[in-house]
Order: sequence, then structure tokens, then C-alpha cells
Amino acid sequence: MIRLLVVDDKEESLYMLQVLLAGNGYEVATARHGGEALLKAHQAPPDLVISDLLMPVMDGFTLMRLWKADERLNRIPFVVYTATYTDPKDERLALDMGADAFIIKPAEPEVFIARIREVLGQAEADKLKPPSVPADEEKVILKEYAEVLVRKLEKKLLEAEQATLRAQRSEESLLLALDAGEMGTWDWDLTSGEIVWSEGHARLFGLKPEEFDGSYETFRRSIHPDDLAQLEIKVAQAREQRCLFRHEFRVNWPDGSQHWIAGQGRFSYNEADQPVRMSGVVIDITERKAAEEKLRDNVAFLQNLMDAMPHPVFYKDAGGRYLGCNRAFEQFFGIPKKDIVGKTVYDISPKDLAERHASADQELLSNPGTQSYEAAIQSPDGLRYNVIFHKATFFSPDRRLAGIIGSVLDITKLRRAEEERRRAETQLWQAQKMEALGTLAGGIAHDFNNILGIIFGYTEMARLSIPDNLTATKKLDQVLKAADRAKDLVQQILAFSRQGEKEKKPVQVSLVFKEALKMLRATIPSTIDIRSDISSRSTVLGDPTQIHQVLMNLCTNAVHAMRDQGGTLEVKLADVLLEPKAGDRYSELEEGLHVQLIVKDTGHGIGPAIMDRIFDPFFTTKEAGVGTGLGLAVVHGIVNGHGGVIEVESEPGKGTMFKVLIPAAESLCSSDAVKPSLAQGHERILVVDDEAGLASAMADMLEGLGYETLCRTSSLEALETFLHQPGDQPFDLVITDMTMPNLTGLGLARELLRLKPQLPIIICTGFSEHIGPERIEKLGIKGFLMKPVTLRDLAVLVRKVLDETAMGI
Repeated sequence: MIRLLVVDDKEESLYMLQVLLAGNGYEVATARHGGEALLKAHQAPPDLVISDLLMPVMDGFTLMRLWKADERLNRIPFVVYTATYTDPKDERLALDMGADAFIIKPAEPEVFIARIREVLGQAEADKLKPPSVPADEEKVILKEYAEVLVRKLEKKLLEAEQATLRAQRSEESLLLALDAGEMGTWDWDLTSGEIVWSEGHARLFGLKPEEFDGSYETFRRSIHPDDLAQLEIKVAQAREQRCLFRHEFRVNWPDGSQHWIAGQGRFSYNEADQPVRMSGVVIDITERKAAEEKLRDNVAFLQNLMDAMPHPVFYKDAGGRYLGCNRAFEQFFGIPKKDIVGKTVYDISPKDLAERHASADQELLSNPGTQSYEAAIQSPDGLRYNVIFHKATFFSPDRRLAGIIGSVLDITKLRRAEEERRRAETQLWQAQKMEALGTLAGGIAHDFNNILGIIFGYTEMARLSIPDNLTATKKLDQVLKAADRAKDLVQQILAFSRQGEKEKKPVQVSLVFKEALKMLRATIPSTIDIRSDISSRSTVLGDPTQIHQVLMNLCTNAVHAMRDQGGTLEVKLADVLLEPKAGDRYSELEEGLHVQLIVKDTGHGIGPAIMDRIFDPFFTTKEAGVGTGLGLAVVHGIVNGHGGVIEVESEPGKGTMFKVLIPAAESLCSSDAVKPSLAQGHERILVVDDEAGLASAMADMLEGLGYETLCRTSSLEALETFLHQPGDQPFDLVITDMTMPNLTGLGLARELLRLKPQLPIIICTGFSEHIGPERIEKLGIKGFLMKPVTLRDLAVLVRKVLDETAMGI
């Protein structure tokens, strides 16, 4: 590789030539004056030397003369590259002294490289012809050299004087600028250790110019002790790394005050590359530091205000990048602030939610103001929250749109409360509707019970009065069967209205359902497949007849829904355990073990338009003459009466599923007790009922059992009769209806007990909701009968009450 030696006292010129020549494939060595160039040439001779003319220590003319006189170097081409005070005499002198080329600065890179290649080519061709200068010409050349050198020095001195004048003016301008800007300068001579401060520098340190002795120790004493070590580290780094020194520090004034100073400076180096001087400027930044401190305090205050807010708060720039947030935002979204700042919604939110936020932000930025919208989000712990985002635009001091600030309001509890309120309102509305319908149904059942009571009473008495082998006996039995069916219908109505309370006992539901399914299989079409899964082993506290009725009614409806196309009927009975706080779905149920019944069909389903009406009494979708519309209403009443819930899921064309949950009982019931035989007596009984036919029927039944009776159809009349009863024929028992005009059965009982506290009284009613066994016992009433009253029930209870009274129980 061709090696070139470049000689120039200007660092920038050396650097530019080095880059240019190296970029064209040459190896480049450098020197800063002629003496250094000769030394390097002797150590490693180059293939060509490129030299400036005017340089310190040894100029280019002297270097060229010595170069051409040196036998080791005189065959190496010498190129002059200069711009210093150049005129035609300079070029002629250089060529006369042996220069191979004279190039004037600045030259175009292509032209310069081409000239260097040309000289190298000529040197290769003429390398065997050493240059020589005749003796008589040498004197002329030396004379011309002296003239050129004198002329150049004169020009340089003139320009030096002009430069000095300009420097003085610049220094004066600089001092004025420094004073105006409250700045100062310093110059530190590292060889002597002396520091020179400007007047402005001394003022910034709280001193008069004459009070600074120029020592480094005096400077160190002025620096705040907490800042001195870091300042000296910064100075050492600038010296070692040859970089600009820049640092801010505090100084202590003689009056005890502290001031902030910003310093900036640079080291100067000698030819041996050793630092010899450091110069720079200082400026007082106390006011700026105070403003920064106030700003930091304001920012901290605002951050503390935001952190004190319980709701998440955030703010972002107009580009959608987060600038900050409060502590509540970090906690709510589970992301530390350092991972939020600088990010966008796409970095911290799911894509679908991020797109919604970004769209909302863009809309708000297009129409500055405020904005609110609701969204569902998921927290890091997997919980879903309903929140409202409140956003507003904010502006910079020059009224430019700067970004968006927003808050997040958690309304999850509010939405849950609203949902619970809606559910409660629906349940209340349903309960009120059912109560109103139940009252109506109960009234009808009451009147019907009275009619049935008469039918039962006289039919049973007639049946007992004739032999079993007569045709009339069979006819009376049919009447009783019809009355029983009517009684069951009344019980359905009362079950719906919750007015028919039967004594509850532990019932193993699986046994009841297995028997019901056997009956069901024999009655449904073969096109319907029954699939059962009876795994429950628990019992419930209830009435087996009603539980049987629940399954039969649900299955009958399911079969009807599949009667045309056929399908599958699934019946499942299982034990389920409701965990504590299992959710709002079964909020009305207690935790613990429950029996779950599922009846599912593949029929035509139930449309949403009628879903809310399916439990209404007398509502049916069946054609006229098919069904009474009481099936599901009765099921609803029975399930509620057993402390359970019933749910329905259906979709048109996809079938229907009913789910029933009833609390399980703790023990299994024993078998039903054997019904007692008819008991008789001879006591005197007062019968009171506002229905004359019913009063007469009950009196006849009692007389058939051997008792002496007296009927009254008015409670007031009955009270009057009791007051004037013969002393030798007192009443041993009073049987009274519950619901009567003027004075109710309970009112009559109170008056009678006030007159005769030990008097046994039996209450009859078709409305068990108004009174039950527990309440009548507290009132001192001995017995309770549900209408319609059968002969057997009447005989058993009357005898029981009279016997217990006689024994003082």
C-alpha cells in the first residue's frame, strides 16, 4: 500500500486530508511541522510527502530544502498544498526549490487525488534521476526564499495585529455579554495551579475580584461540601475523556447564603498531549433551581392529590401515550406506573377494549370537551368489573390541545344492586300477582269446600246407614270417589294459593318418583322415550301426595309438548350441595344439601312472549277442553310451600327444561300410621257455621256417632245460646267455622274461653293461611280441622279433644 506523509499545523486540515486519502486506498501518516516530518520520514520513509508552507518550528520551504538535500529523501516526491498568502512568486519559488507539484487550497477532492496520482506516476518513471540544483542558481533561490518569507511574515504580522484588535473588541463584547447575562469566566493554568477569574465570576461566588487569591483551595472552600466530590469527578472525566465539562453545583457565599451555579469548560493540551489549561464559563442558576424546585413541589402536590383520590385517574398526551396515573389506577389494573408511562391502551388492554378506548379518544380529541362511557373490564385476578370512564381534554399554556385526562369509576356493586333490585321487583310483582290470584282461588275453594263438606257428610252417613250389598251402596261409593276427586282439585287450588297446609313429614323423594314413573310409562305414547336417572338418597320435609303431583304435572306437560312428533323425556333426581354464597341465582335458598329434580323434553318449547305467564293459574296454551291451566301454578305453589325454587329454560323448537330444588330433610320418615277406627260418644256439642247446610251436615255426622248437637248459623246467636244454656245441660264442646260475619270463629272462641276457660273448642276452616295448629294452641283452642271435613277426621279429632279435656290435658 502506498504510504503518504501529510504535514500541516492545522488539525482540521490534517483530519480532512487523512480521511480523503485513506478513503482512496492510501496509508497516511501525519506531522504538525517540518521538524516532526523529517523525524518521521527518517524512521519510515513515505512514498510521497504533502506539506503546507507556513508552520511553526520549521516552515514548508525549509522542510523542502532539507528534504531535497537529504540523499535518503530527495527521490521522494514533494507536493506543496497551501493557501497561505499565495501568489505566483510562491509557486515559482517552490518549484525552483524542487517541489514536484504546487496545489492551492481548497482543491476539489477529485482534482486533488488526480494530481497526487500524476505525481506518483512521474516519480516512478524518473526514480533513477536524482534532482540537482546548479550552484549559481542556489544563491538566487535562497534570495527569493528570503524575500517570500519576509513578505509572508509581514502579512502574517499585519493580520496578527488585526486579529489582536478584533480579539480585544470581541473580548470587550464578550465581557459586556457576560455581565448582561450574569455570567463569569475562568482560566486555570494547570502547570502553575493559578486560577484567573473574571469580575463576573467573583461576583457569582459572592466575592470581590481582589478577594480571590487565585488558588484552587480557595475555589474548593467556596463549593458546598455535599457537591464538591461530584464536581471533581466531573472535572476528572472531562480531562480523561477529552470532553466538555458541564455540571451544576452549589456555592457558599461569605454571608452564609447558598447559590446554584452552572459551569461549562474545556481542557487544552500541549504537543505532548498533556492537559495544560482549563477554561470555561459560569452562570448563576439559583432562580432557575428555585423555579424547578417549585415545579417539583407542584408536581408532587398534584400527584399526592391524585393518589389521595379513591378512583383510578390517568392522563395521556394527544398521541395516546400515557403521561402518568395515580396509585388507585396502578392497584386497580395491576400495572406499576413505570410500566404505564409511555405506553398506549394497546399495551395494557385487550385488543377489543383497546380499540374502543382509542376510538373514543380520537372522537374526544376531534371534539374537545368531556366524555363518558361504560365498559366491562377484567382485572389481573380474573374478576370482571363494570366501570364508567370519564374523560376530558386539557390544554397547554398557549392553548394548544395537549391531551386527555380521565378517571375510572367502579360501578360493579351498583350494577349488581340494580340487577338484584330488578330481580327483587320481579319476584315481588310475581308474589303479589300470585297472592292476588291465590286470594281469589282461596275464596272459590272456601265455598267449594263448604259444598263438599255437605256432600261428604250426608254421603258418608247414608253409606253407613245401609248394608254393603245393596246397589245403592255402590252408587254412594261413586259419589264419595267423585267428592274425593273434587277435594283433590280444591287441594290443588289451595296448594297454589298456599292456603292448603298439610302436615309435613320426611319423605324419600326417590321412592315417590319411582312409583310415579311406573304409572307414567303405562300412560304415555310409545313414540316418547323416557330416560330416568334417580340417584338421590335424601329425604325432604313435605307431603308425598304433593311431591308426586309435582312430577306428574311436569311430565304431563312435557308429554303434551311432544305428542305430535314424539321425542325424549328425561327425568333426573339427584342430591346437590349449595355452597355458602353460591350466588344470586339461589339467593332465596339456604346453603346445604338439596334434592334437585330436572324434567327435560324435546318438544316445541316455550316462546319468550309467554314465558312470564306459565305459572299463572288458569293460563294454558292447550286447546279448549284439554287441561285446566292449574298444572304449573300448582307445581309452583307446592315447590314454594316446600321451601324450594323452580326454574325454567326453553327455546322455541329446542324443548324445555324445568329444574326444581327443595331443601333436604335430616331423617327418613317412618311408614304412615294406621288410620284409627271411628270413635263415638254421648257428649253435648254446639256446632256453629254460617253455611246452614254445612252446619246441618256436621251435626248429623256427630249425631250419627252418638253425640247430642245443637246448630247455630250465626256466631252472635251461638254466643247468646251459650250464655243462656241450661245449667243441667252444659255444652261439652264447641265446633265453629273460622270465617263468619260480625264475629269470626276466633272472636267467638275468645269470648267463650273468657266465660269458660276450660271449654274445649275446635276450629274449622278452608284458609290455613289465616290460622294454624301453633296459633290455635296459643289461643287455648284444642283442635283444628281443614275443610272439607270427612266423617273419619271429625270422629277422631272430637274424641281426642274430649278425652284430653276430661284428663285435664
